[in-house]
Amino acid sequence: MHNSDILNSIMNGASISGIMTPDPSLPSNQPAHDETYKLPFIYIEKDNFFAQTYNMHRPIRNGKAYSSFQSFSYSHGYNDAMVICIPDKNQTLLASMRGRYSKFQWIVRHDYEVVWQDSEQDNMTALREAILNGRDLKIMISEDANTWCVLPVDLANIEQDQNQFVIRSETGFPSSLLLNTGKLKETLKQAQATRITEDTIIGTNYPAAPTYYCCYSDGSYYHYFDEIRPIRRKYKQLKIFARKHSESTKTFLIDKIV
Repeated sequence: MHNSDILNSIMNGASISGIMTPDPSLPSNQPAHDETYKLPFIYIEKDNFFAQTYNMHRPIRNGKAYSSFQSFSYSHGYNDAMVICIPDKNQTLLASMRGRYSKFQWIVRHDYEVVWQDSEQDNMTALREAILNGRDLKIMISEDANTWCVLPVDLANIEQDQNQFVIRSETGFPSSLLLNTGKLKETLKQAQATRITEDTIIGTNYPAAPTYYCCYSDGSYYHYFDEIRPIRRKYKQLKIFARKHSESTKTFLIDKIV
């Protein structure tokens, strides 16, 4: 699948995962095995993107210290760059997907559909139906002309008597490098030039940048670092997606008043 095909799928609600074979020539990857990550957080710049795991990975125990939570971000359009973020240590590790894996495949699932977008601001029918049926939601938000963020939704509120909503995303923990588009390409290029062998991992001091959005139906939002400030910004574009109904899945609604 070409870069444009994957991006077009993501922009239309598709979810992505990675299936990989860690390079068995590296001792830490023995015995040879296959593995997979779901990648629910996506950071898009123009025609390229990084897709990030949840920040819950823990390395194999070493019996000496407790391991720190980590997130992995895999690139498409950045020369196979891989970014590992360790928030507890304010550290970002730069690696090469080619150096860590003997095989990497993107899996694209057309499993979500758009239920609201700012271009049809007053049409709440599909979003209301999705919320009342408990469907999984995610947002895709653009703050400027060149970048998008895709994040799962934590909580969706829609008013019963008016067409107004508040959507709160889950919080991603990517490296701040991924959100600094001015530094990103330059830093990745320097890392590639510095790397002695393809499997070399380079440490940097870029901390995590918690990524969270609270979005309103009136076109405004605030992000993680705005929470302590009484301000709202204006998003450029916003789409809300809901997981598609599956014919093989039955939904049961049970009334219970506690």
